[in-house]
Amino acid sequence: MSLTALLESFCHIWLPWNIALAVFGVFLCFTGRFWQRNTSPLLRRVGYCCAIYLSIYPLFTTALAARFPQLATAMGALTPPSVGESALPALRAFNWPALLGAVWAVGTLACAAARILPRVRFRRWLAQNRRPLSERAAAILENVELQMDAMDELRHGKTLDERPRHRVGLTGRASTRSAAYVVEGLPGPMCVMDTASILGREKAGRECLLLDREDYDEETLDAIFRHELAHIVPSGLWLWGYEDVIAVLCWWNPAVWLLRRCLREETELYCDEYANRHRSKERRAAYARVLTEFATRKRAFLPGTAQMACGDKGMLRRRVKAVLEPPPRRRFLPLGILFLLIAILCATLFHLPGNAPLVTEGTFLSFLHAPGNHAQAFALSPAGLYGAEEAACVCEAGTIVSLSLTYAGEEALAEGQTRLAAALTDRLGAPVAVGEGETVWQAVDESDARTEVRLARGDGFTLVIA
Repeated sequence: MSLTALLESFCHIWLPWNIALAVFGVFLCFTGRFWQRNTSPLLRRVGYCCAIYLSIYPLFTTALAARFPQLATAMGALTPPSVGESALPALRAFNWPALLGAVWAVGTLACAAARILPRVRFRRWLAQNRRPLSERAAAILENVELQMDAMDELRHGKTLDERPRHRVGLTGRASTRSAAYVVEGLPGPMCVMDTASILGREKAGRECLLLDREDYDEETLDAIFRHELAHIVPSGLWLWGYEDVIAVLCWWNPAVWLLRRCLREETELYCDEYANRHRSKERRAAYARVLTEFATRKRAFLPGTAQMACGDKGMLRRRVKAVLEPPPRRRFLPLGILFLLIAILCATLFHLPGNAPLVTEGTFLSFLHAPGNHAQAFALSPAGLYGAEEAACVCEAGTIVSLSLTYAGEEALAEGQTRLAAALTDRLGAPVAVGEGETVWQAVDESDARTEVRLARGDGFTLVIA
């Protein structure tokens, strides 16, 4: 595959994805708080994943395109026409997808470097400045791990018995499942997932909890460990990392940055809900007090980390209210399913099935002598192509040598032939030969090389441009 074709593919693959995510992000900007108050965090996270994944894979849009072909064709107009590189400068249209793909790729590489390099430096700094937890903090962490494991076994409506499950002072040092360290100089408690560069190969891949200091009271340490552990459970990792993916691949799209903000909020709300499952009102109130204390800190961006800081005041109010007054369970399922259906609709509506090149009346000639293959299909513009209903190509040695246009009947064919002949005459000048079944024009490039363009009747109700 040539570099130009690769850049075109880059543009055609990611543009529908960007459109779908942008629409979903704008939708959440206006309705996000309603869903947060009235739906299950789990179903919301499933909806986010559907919007991100389904808008990439064309498999889920095939059925939609088959059921609503007019809609699929109209959505195809959102994608720039793939015009290729014509061997005839006189016929060549500007290759917008390749140009957009080049600009997009350069920006993507720059954004990726801007996120990878600080992450490497941060990991090295952590490796040099970490130290193990004290016996007191390790004991609290061990107790939190045991209690969160017990939460998974309780049924809805049951309250967890949160009495200490360890006797560290009598039996020795706590044995924690998660790696945890104190790193002075951090802006606050946080967790990281990629710990290979911190802990060495024998512990690579383990989650790592980081404290900026460990002289917090027991209530605060309990809330910190619960929240950070909620980030690294399997369901807590569903949306972790997509902020960076979206920032890299959608750096130019302002609407998608709204979705990034919603992703951050959703992750925090889910972790608050997960950390307080089956807990009493008193324990939830203690957790909310810790949230309020950390709200006074300014949230600092550190690559590849999850932090407990709350952000703006509006977000703090929503988090505290969700902890103290979780929405009624009876409203979870119906509204959650509705949210999931809307996310799927946003993901599939703006995807061009198959990424077929769009043939328009302004670009059809540029497909001649462009790279192609025998199985290549074309999508006609919403207005059609001089009355044609279908378009196909004939290739030789990997190059498109002719286009075949199919019409509905004899009258449509005659009208299309007249319109095509007028358009070719307008672009290439008067024809050099006019026959009963074929008309020939001649294109001259900058080096005075001549190339003939032929318009002829094919089999059935078809016209062939070669």
